[in-house]
Amino acid sequence: MTTEKRHGRRSAACLPLALGILLNAIAFSPFAAPQAAAQDSTDKAEDYPDLPGRDETFGFCTGCHDFKLVASQGMSRDAWDETLDWMVKRQGMADIHGEARTLVLDYLGKAFPAQRRTAPGGWRNPFAQ
Repeated sequence: MTTEKRHGRRSAACLPLALGILLNAIAFSPFAAPQAAAQDSTDKAEDYPDLPGRDETFGFCTGCHDFKLVASQGMSRDAWDETLDWMVKRQGMADIHGEARTLVLDYLGKAFPAQRRTAPGGWRNPFAQ
């Protein structure tokens, strides 16, 4: 078999692998459209602490993901603020400004404050301060 034929077969055999790598690179690219997590249809604002801003925060957050994810984070108000900035920059979230942002951050900081960094069993929340 000639060298040209051998390289041609090798190239053809590598094509599916190369295509798979390319598709994964596109799917997990920072430029790919953000994917919304599945939402729990039973999740209601009334299930969470009744503080000013609850309904607005619930509505804002559940546009992209389940609110149980938010409630489980437990961060300081400053960490919540940094997380909102991160979601805008890296996840394509629409930014909120002014009184609306203050309302959401106040609610998150009071309803889901900072927790211990390491939970029983050794799990560490990477977002907690």
